[in-house]
Amino acid sequence: MYFQRWKLINKGGVDIDNFGTKGALYIDSLYIGQWSDPDIGNAGDDLIGSDPAMNLGYAYNSSATDLEYQKYSLAPPAAGYYYLQGPLVESPSDSAIFDLKRKYGFKNLSLQSVGSQYPCAECGQYSDIPYAIYTPRYWWNFLQGYIYGSLTPTPFLDHNGNPTKFLFSGDPITQTGHIDGLGTSYSPAPGDRRLLLSSGPVTLAPGDTQEVMVAVVVGLVVDRLSSISVLGLNGKYAERSHRSLFSVARPSAQPIVNAIELDEEVILEWGSDIQQIEETENTVISGEYVFEGYNVYELPSANASIFNGRKIATFDVKNGVTTIIEDQFDTETGLVIPKVVQKGSDSGVQRYLRVTHSQFYGSEYNPQPLRNGREYYFAVTAYNYTPIQGSQPKVFESTPMILKVKPRIPFGVNYQSAYGDTLSVTHVQGPGTASIYPIIINPAAGTGDTYEVRIDTANGATVWSLRNASTNNLILDNQTNISGDEDYHTVEGGILLKVSDVPITPKITGSTASLKQTGTSGPGDVFTYTSPSPQTGPAVQQESARRVGVFPNPFYADASADISNGRRIVTFTNLPERTTIRIFNLAGHLVRTLEKNDTSQYLEWDLTNEHNWQAASGIYVCHVEMPDIGESKVLKLAIIQPQLIPGY
Repeated sequence: MYFQRWKLINKGGVDIDNFGTKGALYIDSLYIGQWSDPDIGNAGDDLIGSDPAMNLGYAYNSSATDLEYQKYSLAPPAAGYYYLQGPLVESPSDSAIFDLKRKYGFKNLSLQSVGSQYPCAECGQYSDIPYAIYTPRYWWNFLQGYIYGSLTPTPFLDHNGNPTKFLFSGDPITQTGHIDGLGTSYSPAPGDRRLLLSSGPVTLAPGDTQEVMVAVVVGLVVDRLSSISVLGLNGKYAERSHRSLFSVARPSAQPIVNAIELDEEVILEWGSDIQQIEETENTVISGEYVFEGYNVYELPSANASIFNGRKIATFDVKNGVTTIIEDQFDTETGLVIPKVVQKGSDSGVQRYLRVTHSQFYGSEYNPQPLRNGREYYFAVTAYNYTPIQGSQPKVFESTPMILKVKPRIPFGVNYQSAYGDTLSVTHVQGPGTASIYPIIINPAAGTGDTYEVRIDTANGATVWSLRNASTNNLILDNQTNISGDEDYHTVEGGILLKVSDVPITPKITGSTASLKQTGTSGPGDVFTYTSPSPQTGPAVQQESARRVGVFPNPFYADASADISNGRRIVTFTNLPERTTIRIFNLAGHLVRTLEKNDTSQYLEWDLTNEHNWQAASGIYVCHVEMPDIGESKVLKLAIIQPQLIPGY
């Protein structure tokens, strides 16, 4: 599509003299028309149509193929004009668009007529070959929605013989109503066509300005009639762009997601970056698209799109908006039909998710538990939608950032809490006791610090703040959410801190460290809790060293689960940062030496020796050295390779 804006300025003389006489250039009845000679490829087989509700006049092809488009193996398109912005008239309770701004106290006239001329003397009411001396009168009638070739206003007639100012406003897709090309007195045979879209009347006094804007829109898909459907859909996009004063619609800001890899589970958390949350959830895009929710997907690979993935959770605003439907082109029917583009449940906003099973290792109805050391792929998106009736598109979804994760038991670290634990809270001072819930989301983020929650009032409302009492650092201030729902940030220490005026039952299930505080909050109430820090040190490292292992063991080469990116591999797990692994056969010969020096706790062996030959079936002894912690471990690994047949 593209847009055309026409500005008409009357630069004539005085509009009204001292005696009340209008000047010669005072225009009191102005009609503004978009005229076109639309040739859809070959000019001799065209048809036209109109849609008054959409302010649309268009042309399309009468046959399944067109000589011009056939050269490029394309079906014939449909093309037309959307009369987006008619001239101004006064209207105290409305607003108009003028000069790409809102102008209040006015409105834009809509499309008033769609007419046609045909370059043939035998075309009756549609002929454009009358005597030239009468052309101005013909045009005056034509602009008002009457037949071009008549000195007196003579209306076009539809298929029922009724007067109409919108020629061929039926549906050519279903072949119903007043349509072109039937070879009758009210519907001439296909041929060359002219098209006029007109609006008026308005005034244009000397010094005044009027402005109109049209969108030239094309639809091109699998066949000539489907092209009309897509033309209509594209026109809705054009109308939305104009209505928003060409403020570009775009997806919402991308959530910043942290992936916490734990023992046979993954925690996805996107609630700790307050600035990003503010941008994602509180920005109204293009004047109408408001934040509605978050989607969580599991994907089959690192390069997959969300359309190849499976949606495993949606957290949407509680506002009555659940299923969102958008008009989309359907390739099977060739029609634009309503389709579900987002499906929420009014569950409320939540910014974290615990994942323990995979949809791609198993099925939707029988997902497989996550396995340590296996790579999984997830993405979190935000989506905005427009509540404006008829607006297209209805939804924008943010670009996904794909997260690669491997569940694991972290080396040299013992977490002192688990996902879902509710920490013990101490009521320090104040007239009452609120319900305070410090709930562990990320056990790895524990700080060991003590935190202070203070309840107060501001402008007659209850507010609360959070301070790190160990460092005297203010973390949150003037927080107003005391509902106890899930709409809280993840704060320092990897904690979802809920504050409520009434006792609640935490949504997260897990081991609970203490009973909840209950009661009603009051100004001056102060509570404290301590974030447990993970245990580290030599003793913990030695304990981790005892968990070093290798999988799959035994290795069966024909098992599809043991193939990664086309390679047969085994994976050593629970390794420290610096590790050397020497692999020997039972004869004591060194088969392969593997080195690791990174923060990953995994190291893969592709079952080849130092010369890149495939290792034979048998039992192997793996000597794992961990020099930084002074530990070593010996593992036995069984390998069963596929049978190799010479010559095949």
